[in-house]
Amino acid sequence: MSGDFAGKTVLITGAASGIALTTSRMFARQGAHLVMVDINKEKLEAEVEAIRREGGEATACPIDIRDYDLVRTAVALARETYGGLDILVNCAGGSASRVFGECCGFDKLSREALEWGIDVNFRAPLYFAHAVLPIMIEQKSGVIIN
Repeated sequence: MSGDFAGKTVLITGAASGIALTTSRMFARQGAHLVMVDINKEKLEAEVEAIRREGGEATACPIDIRDYDLVRTAVALARETYGGLDILVNCAGGSASRVFGECCGFDKLSREALEWGIDVNFRAPLYFAHAVLPIMIEQKSGVIIN
């Protein structure tokens, strides 16, 4: 595939569904090399295969983005597979109340739900930015989208 992003390497978190999956498909149609990150391994691998069937270039990286060492592994995978990293799209996220089945106001959420929300929605994007910046600084180029 060719397009505006031909040959660019894009790492997208939360890529097995929703906005991140739609964004992944768009980048693939425009010729980008994708590293698609999500905790849902089965769904992620199915979506990567779908992109490949349509002629796109994608690699699955099923990890828990709350783990900084795994985040660094995902970034290393992008660099080792495609030679660099041009664009990071921090798109993973979610509602802790939905994940934990706590249908209540914020003030009633459990500590576990609060910590999950902070880890996925705040800490993980910082982890990814921290892990990709050395590559982008070395390349003298790169974009981070939150």
